[in-house]
Amino acid sequence: MNAEDSPFFSIVIPTRQRHETLPYAMQTVLDQDFDDYELVVCDNCGSHETREVVKGFTNKNIKYIRSEIPLSMSENWELAIENSSGRYVIVIGDDDGLIKGSLAVLYNIIKETGYLVVRWDRVYYSWSNLIIAELANQLTLPFNIPAKVFNGREIIEKVISFNIGYTLLPMLYNSAISRELIDELKSLSGRIFRSVTPDIYSGFAFAYLSGEYLSLPFPVTINGAGPKSNGVACNMPANSISNEFQILNKSSSLAYHDKLPFIRNISSIILEAFFQLHDALDITGIPVDMQSVFTRIIRELKIYDDRELKESIKLIREACAYDPQLLHHVEQELAENPMRLACVKREPFKKGFFNSKLVLDASEFGLGNIAQVAGFVEKFYDYSVFDLPVNQKNHNSSRTGNNYIKKLYRRLQGSICMLIKGHV
Repeated sequence: MNAEDSPFFSIVIPTRQRHETLPYAMQTVLDQDFDDYELVVCDNCGSHETREVVKGFTNKNIKYIRSEIPLSMSENWELAIENSSGRYVIVIGDDDGLIKGSLAVLYNIIKETGYLVVRWDRVYYSWSNLIIAELANQLTLPFNIPAKVFNGREIIEKVISFNIGYTLLPMLYNSAISRELIDELKSLSGRIFRSVTPDIYSGFAFAYLSGEYLSLPFPVTINGAGPKSNGVACNMPANSISNEFQILNKSSSLAYHDKLPFIRNISSIILEAFFQLHDALDITGIPVDMQSVFTRIIRELKIYDDRELKESIKLIREACAYDPQLLHHVEQELAENPMRLACVKREPFKKGFFNSKLVLDASEFGLGNIAQVAGFVEKFYDYSVFDLPVNQKNHNSSRTGNNYIKKLYRRLQGSICMLIKGHV
């Protein structure tokens, strides 16, 4: 297929045994007022219910593929993107969604600017049946976001030194990535994904390959935390979802990087993705302070049972055994900061404005799934108010975000004031 004959966007949904949330995720794509896309659903050896969900839609833009054996997350993403053909690719989870009306706006921005990578902050939504009951129905909307052009290498250096969060990376989960860069990554490294966490790995890869990328002043997608979310489950006491995630990763061709422990720890996961890219592309000139990394891992590690505690300490020691000086540092850190079992109890979320984010209780608005949220959130983001500085490199437009907040208040006056009463 020639590039001009390809759909502009591939919206890719890798899925495994999530037939309860999948139809709503698909619906958020099909509800767009823009038709130049394909919706690729990649079924990771799921039960017949997944196939039936997809068959229930008759839209010509849908492409269904299925693996006949269970795959790791990265392998399923690889299969999904290999079977997509769009000029730009966006991945959403099977409990995530596209904000209604956002795809047409994104198309216009890409056509006007020509950026190969366009990133955004996401809306966050916790489904009502989330396994962490205290966080169920939480809906978080980002506001007052400046439009920026990020230098990819600078962002990588800040992420791996933990000066900024990894979500500022242009991941396939929060960005539109050109086919040109995806093909370049595969050409350089033999495959698209080389880490057990394909989302974070993609963020490092496309930050590095793009040189610079555009970051939008509004969200395009909603990050949903559903009842079977891998991200949520892997931060909970041992459960069937996190256990399967581990098992499928260990059975895949992708081994966890040997300089880091394969444990329940976000710092280890972030650095693992970077090290895999570092090795795959032979990256130079971006140093990592390993003593600081292991100090952070030890101090932030959350463990929920004695067996996992002992295993985690063992894996930490094994990962730094190649460097006697690093091992000595780790032993000192373990002696001074002995790891303990984490407390499972959580406080319910609070509503209001916090650090340029509006937190709502979705249930108070009758919202029970990601498709309903996608339509509701559209009312908060009036894309026409943005004067995006698309033709000016390295331009920060805080004025744009400030004007938007003012307009938001005018549009939503009484209801917003009631919601945030006591928080302003």
